[in-house]
Amino acid sequence: MSVPNGAVQLYIALDGASQTARISGPGTFHLKERIKSLGATWDGARKSWTIVSCAYTAVEFEELFAGVRLDISVTESQNSSISGGTYEAKGGQVAEESFSRPSAVESPKDPLPVPTGLSVSSFLSNVELALRSAFPRSVFIFGVVTKVTNQGNRAFIDITDPENPTETVSCVIWGDVAKVCAGLTNAGFALEANLEVMFQASVKINRRRGALSLSIERVVAEYTIAKVGALRELTNNRLKEEGLFDRNRNLALPFLPRRLGILTSESGTVINDFLASLELAQFGFELSWLKISVQGVAAKDQIIRGLTILGQSSHLDAILLFRGGGSPAELAVFSDYDVARAVATSPIPVLSAIGHEEDQSSTQDVSWKYFGVPKDLGRYFAELIIERRRSIEAFVGEIDQRVNFKIERLSRETLRLTADIRQFSSEIWSSRSHEVTTLGGELSRYAAEELRSIEQALGYNLQNIRHSTTQIGEQLDSALKLRLERIRSGVGRGLGLFEERLSRQTELVRQAGRTVELFSERVENLGLLVQSASPEVQMKRGFAIVKQPEGEGIITRASDVAPGSVVSLQFADDSMLATIKGK
Repeated sequence: MSVPNGAVQLYIALDGASQTARISGPGTFHLKERIKSLGATWDGARKSWTIVSCAYTAVEFEELFAGVRLDISVTESQNSSISGGTYEAKGGQVAEESFSRPSAVESPKDPLPVPTGLSVSSFLSNVELALRSAFPRSVFIFGVVTKVTNQGNRAFIDITDPENPTETVSCVIWGDVAKVCAGLTNAGFALEANLEVMFQASVKINRRRGALSLSIERVVAEYTIAKVGALRELTNNRLKEEGLFDRNRNLALPFLPRRLGILTSESGTVINDFLASLELAQFGFELSWLKISVQGVAAKDQIIRGLTILGQSSHLDAILLFRGGGSPAELAVFSDYDVARAVATSPIPVLSAIGHEEDQSSTQDVSWKYFGVPKDLGRYFAELIIERRRSIEAFVGEIDQRVNFKIERLSRETLRLTADIRQFSSEIWSSRSHEVTTLGGELSRYAAEELRSIEQALGYNLQNIRHSTTQIGEQLDSALKLRLERIRSGVGRGLGLFEERLSRQTELVRQAGRTVELFSERVENLGLLVQSASPEVQMKRGFAIVKQPEGEGIITRASDVAPGSVVSLQFADDSMLATIKGK
């Protein structure tokens, strides 16, 4: 707080004998906090502040209260090396410097020298002086929050170095915590573990505990915002350099994704919102829910482990990673390189919904598809199934329409083909009927000619037989006469010879009769052959004539009839219709 120039603000009385300092004057009201930081206590009776075991010199007081008008008085002491005199500083300039630090008094009776030392209070004062000398103004310090403890209207925060997590600094917010963190809160962040922050703080030492302490004056929200945005950009660039950024997005989702693996927390309402949206499809999805932590220290490892486990399930069609809204610090894990890389390298398409519409992370950037909120993710699959169902129904309707059209066309072609077959069969029947009639006539002529030939041959043979018989008779008569004469001349021998020749002639006559019988049988057989070749005789034997239904022609070849055609079968006693089947 500024004070008017030239006004006496503080009176400081240094007592070298008791090593105390008393501070009074109108400036004590404005500089109360700074005086308290020196370890001073308020003496209500004297209306002043007292520093016991004070090790500060006049020069050091001037440095501690730079810019303040001081009136310093020093009391001499035999055991003190502080010289007397009055010290006045104006505008921070030293008018006179004739003070020195007290030193230990050596005892001549002590055989061993006593080393020069500082009291605890002097040590802390020197440390505090050194800190103020090194950090005369507020410092900006950044790190990762590891612990936040709220006590009433105060907050104690531990931050670590991002590169060296084992190195920690304790910070404290005195007074209005909400006011100090207002910039961070307005940006959507909460002061919590794992958040990268920057504090504007004054460096102090806690004289009661001798511990370094940073008194936070302001939380620099711009730093946290930049770090979260930079983390996403850094992760994305690294995945692009490794050729992994588009890997998951290049996978193919099945036409009807039904078996879904879910990665989300078991707490909260997001799972209910998702399931309600999914039920719109009435499809019967198979869900494999692996419950994980999606925020906090364990979130990173559980998300990666969950992606690995579900990624090894070959029966899954897709993996769904989602969570509800949260602060940027809570959602920062989804821009972590290892988490985003696990999503990008998953062998199964990963669909994500992280936070709200306005939130965006590396996990969403590398996902096969991402959505603003979990219920949109469920609605996507429901609408996908509904659209697929419409497409299939439309496709089936189109097929049905085309099949009906094809059937109608085939029916028309079948009718036309049937008419052609009937006409063709009629023509064939007419043609074949003429051929059968012609064949019957030719067969009859052939039989008649064959019969005439046989008769001619038989007549010729009969003439030969008659001629032969006549000749034989004549010869027999001559021979008989000769024999009679010989009998007369030699009855015994001639009679035997006569009987022998007579027997031979009788056999010859018998053979001639047999020949006539054979020719007669041949003529009869030829007549039967001609008779058996007629269609009526063949049908009586079990054969049938295949005709057109109207009897317009005979069908003689299988290739002349198409499968499914109707033909007429003519039997010996009746006729009937039959349908031709395929081979």
